[in-house]
Amino acid sequence: MKQLLLYILIIPFLVLIYSCAGMEVNTSALTEAEEIELSVQVKLTETTGTRGAESETAIGIVPDLTGNLLILLVKTDGIIDDIIIADASQVLAPATGVKLKFNRTEIKYIYVIGNVENNKMAVNSTPYADAVSLKTALNGKKIGDLQYIIANQGDGCLDPYKVNVAGRAYTGNLNQGMDHIIIPVCPAISRIEIGELKSTDGTTFKLEEIFIDNNFHKMGADYVTYPAATDFLAINWSDQEFDDGSYPAAFWYKLSPASAVSTSTKPGNGYWSFYVSPAQQENTDPATKTDIPYLGNWIAPCPNNVSSPVLFSAIPLILFKISDITPATGNKDANNKSWLTVRKFLKKEDNSPIPYLEPGKVYQIEAVTFTEKNIGPEPISEPNGVNAIVKVQEWSEPSGTLPGPIGF
Repeated sequence: MKQLLLYILIIPFLVLIYSCAGMEVNTSALTEAEEIELSVQVKLTETTGTRGAESETAIGIVPDLTGNLLILLVKTDGIIDDIIIADASQVLAPATGVKLKFNRTEIKYIYVIGNVENNKMAVNSTPYADAVSLKTALNGKKIGDLQYIIANQGDGCLDPYKVNVAGRAYTGNLNQGMDHIIIPVCPAISRIEIGELKSTDGTTFKLEEIFIDNNFHKMGADYVTYPAATDFLAINWSDQEFDDGSYPAAFWYKLSPASAVSTSTKPGNGYWSFYVSPAQQENTDPATKTDIPYLGNWIAPCPNNVSSPVLFSAIPLILFKISDITPATGNKDANNKSWLTVRKFLKKEDNSPIPYLEPGKVYQIEAVTFTEKNIGPEPISEPNGVNAIVKVQEWSEPSGTLPGPIGF
């Protein structure tokens, strides 16, 4: 049987094109096991640099590929059938890559997940520091059991070069006798960038803190399997974590000191940036989940306190803590702070709601605008809040000329 050569290339495109030029058609039965050669070719626009809490945009940044990556053969039922560890030196062009052999009537997907070191990944909520321990822990598990840990992206900072990358190929699209295909991989998580907070009615304010609420610490690598209740980042609107400094650092930015009193405030260098978990499953079970139209979907009932429910939204809420409101308003909490909640993401092109986040996307908000009437006395307060106009862009951009035809 003719060997099939599989290339993986880091580029942003998830939509791929078949190429049959020069390919010899093999008419052997689909039940026959096929050996595929796998090779990774990487083209980077940049290779060095770090980003701080107030960061430049990640748009156009192609993450570096370092250390080990996992190649996972996943069956139709989602069970991982085989796991291969490849070092970046093995798969960076012009290396020959890693050979795979599988029966494609049983294997549904080939997943490639890169930059798995430094506790960026977890299996059933347990973090692992390296690819070898991940491989052992994944034995017999489903692809959704492998989770991205958002707090550990960027090696402890907001460096868009140092995040998990991922891609996959659907084996049903592999023609018999194909010489090769290319699987593009892109950042495996999403990113929110905020360029400004400003009032449109002359209200002046100080910005003190920004919170991202109702996101997840972890999310399954299939972007559908939600994590255990203990891995939800879902804070009740009256929770003391908004005031006592214990809010998870990966989703919280404190201005020190607070911004000057003004009708507008911007970050010192580009954008306030947050890594967030993609979630691609909407509320489809009204019997067990309640839809809150302006806040998004409840993904699961509150795991701890049913009488005081916590919102689980596929779209993270953005919360601004502000003070020194002029004109004076009664919408203050016990600490004389006021709150502005971004309750929905709307596409810039047509103002249509964004139902969930996607991996490898940057959700860029040039400005969050509000008036005095939008301010509430507590986070996530109804009917206060605003919608954000969001420009959805690719995180990565292609670099150079692609090495031959692309297939999926």
